Amino acid sequence: MADRYPLTVEQLRQTNQEISAMSAQAEEIAQLMCACYGESDQRTIRAQEAFAALHRLQTEMKREHLKSA
Repeated sequence: MADRYPLTVEQLRQTNQEISAMSAQAEEIAQLMCACYGESDQRTIRAQEAFAALHRLQTEMKREHLKSA
């Protein structure tokens, strides 16, 4: 297994920006799906799950960055 290398400060900043943008879009899509199809529709549920997954990823990246700092 190859060694692992942490993200540079610039890579971390860029990644956080991109995840934030994707998260905002996922939240908008989830709201749209809810408005169009209702809270219990599978499309709405999947859109909400995508938003939640991006939020968890962002939280974990921040947590890991704080541990390594």
